[in-house]
Amino acid sequence: MKKIILGIFVLMVVIFTLSACSGKKAYEFINEESEISTIEIVKLCEYDKETGEFREEIISTIEDHSTFLLDFRNIDCYNHWSDPTGVEENDVVIKITYENDEYELIHHSGQGKYRHFEDNPSFLQVFAGRRDLDKQKFNDLIDKYS
Repeated sequence: MKKIILGIFVLMVVIFTLSACSGKKAYEFINEESEISTIEIVKLCEYDKETGEFREEIISTIEDHSTFLLDFRNIDCYNHWSDPTGVEENDVVIKITYENDEYELIHHSGQGKYRHFEDNPSFLQVFAGRRDLDKQKFNDLIDKYS
């Protein structure tokens, strides 16, 4: 009886482990792509704790959103199941700003998502993401559009 219970337990652990593996996923933007107002490549400078935002140095502004987004979709993207990850000082990231002034900062190792509070739209709430992007493909995209 103990062997059967142990076998069932081991089988459940294997099934859970395999189902939790991070497979390739499409990147999920915080708003609809049709609501994108600007796409920029920026370098993040020091983090301002008072405002909850990074000072940014704009490297380039992307004019052709459609072509850029097609290129972006070619980067392998994976879910990760550990703690959410964000962006850090000195990261070169993709900044996508939406018509409602929300924005996200995308780096190969994490994301920063800045959304409005529902009860007070003048403030932004910071989120971190649960996506990993292929580092080499991400850096190639950054180089192409810088």
